[in-house]
Amino acid sequence: MIQDFQSRLSERFMRELRKLARNRRSGLAQYLNGLAVEFHRNFENWNYKLSSNGEARVLEVLSKDAAMKMVFDVGANHGSWSLLAASKFPKAAVHAFELSPVVAASFRGKAAAEPRVVTNSCGLSDCNEEIEFFYAPGRDLLSSGVAITDTVEMEKARGQVRRGADYCRENGITQIDFLKIDVEGMEDRVLRSFTIGKIYPQEVLFKDYYYDDENFLGPNYLAVLSTETELRQQLAGPPL
Repeated sequence: MIQDFQSRLSERFMRELRKLARNRRSGLAQYLNGLAVEFHRNFENWNYKLSSNGEARVLEVLSKDAAMKMVFDVGANHGSWSLLAASKFPKAAVHAFELSPVVAASFRGKAAAEPRVVTNSCGLSDCNEEIEFFYAPGRDLLSSGVAITDTVEMEKARGQVRRGADYCRENGITQIDFLKIDVEGMEDRVLRSFTIGKIYPQEVLFKDYYYDDENFLGPNYLAVLSTETELRQQLAGPPL
């Protein structure tokens, strides 16, 4: 009985909501539309700021592990994440990879004062070659191996990619403690064999990763070995 009442109430509410939404000239409709969009953006954590989107919190939790010695930042852009990781893991070396030569040069200047950050003007892949990618002048965050947007003018550019195994062998790297990947659409090929959680400001929501979950609008994911039960509990935060 209660469920029937709730169902009828919900249906009536949705009918009224649709009627209001059709009245596009209504000031109230426009205000509610803007409010709904902003609510949805926050609900899905469409937020690129490390200090408030949960990424800094993840690094803070992981910083309690004194054994963190080797960090890879694949898709480093201007290096904000690399430098933050270096500050959280004082005993770790951070190897950063940026495909765009222009962006990598800017990052190299910023990282000059931190000797533990190694900047590489190349991407990581399963082969060693020069590839074509798309670059948006003035919008470096949109650089991608695929044309990911039709709302911003993209230019074609070329950059080097290297096999990760070759890089590790040449630099004497036998273990990677933290691998951060932000390569605009190719992440699923790397992450499918791990336990994946979406990062929110106060929690990491662990679930199986599906490509359908990826909307390329800001949410970040974290991969943790399924055997790391205690670490997953710390990252997940207290029950809601």
